Amino acid sequence: MALVVEDGTGKPDAESYVSVTDADAYLAKRGIAGTWAATSGAKEIALIQATDYMEQMYRSAWSGSRVRSTQTLSWPRTGVYVDGFSVPATLVPTEVKVACVQLAQRAVTETLLPDIANSSAGGDIVEQSIGELSVRYSEGTTSSLGRPQYQAIERTLSPFFSNSIPGSGFKVVEVLRA
Repeated sequence: MALVVEDGTGKPDAESYVSVTDADAYLAKRGIAGTWAATSGAKEIALIQATDYMEQMYRSAWSGSRVRSTQTLSWPRTGVYVDGFSVPATLVPTEVKVACVQLAQRAVTETLLPDIANSSAGGDIVEQSIGELSVRYSEGTTSSLGRPQYQAIERTLSPFFSNSIPGSGFKVVEVLRA
């Protein structure tokens, strides 16, 4: 199988944000390649699953707009600004690629987006506060939304989100004091 990797041109047939070679290099540099030990075909499948997860979970949360109406994936995009600088519309940001690799590594051994009916029980809210907004979940592997929480990945991607927290139903708003 030949994996079609998005290269910043807005390919109509792209399947992944990252190649197997680039994923291998990223994980090897961090000393975590052992958990990525799989055949090349299995790695390609994991990268496709990771990209599918990102498209399902974050497609409506990204800032800006897709470059082409015919592109398969959400990136490249126009009108994206991070820290006051424009993100070039001719590339997939490094953070998006890193998140894809990290998700693919997980996809080798787990289902990234399990059906709620088949997901592990748990995640019921056992504490809730309004002041300083805090929520605590019971022991379990999923959130109350019925999906695993990949906080490190969502934090990596957060500069590229418009104004919502993907999958949460919450909008981020700026509060100013008078």
